[in-house]
Amino acid sequence: MSRDPELYPNPDEFNPDRWLEVVSPGIAKRRDIRNIVFGFGRRLVPKRSLRNVYLMDVNGNRKCPGSDLVDSSAWLLVAGMLATLNISKPVDEAGNVIEPKVVFTNPVFK
Repeated sequence: MSRDPELYPNPDEFNPDRWLEVVSPGIAKRRDIRNIVFGFGRRLVPKRSLRNVYLMDVNGNRKCPGSDLVDSSAWLLVAGMLATLNISKPVDEAGNVIEPKVVFTNPVFK
């Protein structure tokens, strides 16, 4: 899903700059990760009576009721961590950066 070469050129390459390029609105909508996380296709919902009300997005499609809460919570979590934590590699007594040794023991995470 997020490795489609039509949407993401060189999908296996780490390239954060791909999010800065200007793309068409259709491609931007297809690249929006919230469409993958919170449901595929978002079926159109016909008009219902008041007792059968669904949450809908601006296009009239069904919307996950928790998607706004998750967006806000994740934003607050990351902003709080970046504001309060020092995320960097450790240094030794001489001030040299200590490179971590990454060892994968579980084949699922290789």
